[in-house]
Amino acid sequence: MFSAEMFLLHILEDAHAYPDEWFSGKNQNADIRFVRKKVSEKLNEHSKNIKKKYGIVLRTILTTGKPATKITEAVSERDVNLIIMGTHGVFYRTHHS
Repeated sequence: MFSAEMFLLHILEDAHAYPDEWFSGKNQNADIRFVRKKVSEKLNEHSKNIKKKYGIVLRTILTTGKPATKITEAVSERDVNLIIMGTHGVFYRTHHS
C-alpha cells in the first residue's frame, strides 16, 4: 500500500483576504494574532472533517509570508510530489463580504 502524507498549508499574506469582522481596527498586532487563531481553528476544523468523512489524516501548516516563497519552502522541506491549490482571493471577498 502507499505511504503518503498529506498537508493542508495556509499562508497568511494579506489581511484583506479575511472577513472584516475579524478586525477591530484598534490594534493591528492583536488583529493579526486573532486572524492567526481563527485561521488555525478553521484549518483544524477542515482537517477533522476530512478525516471523519474520508479517513485521511492531514497535517496542518500555518505560516506567514509570500505564497510562492512559502509553497517552495514547504515543498523543499518535505518529499512532495503533488500540489493541489485553492484560493479564497477575489472570489472570497466578493461573495463573503
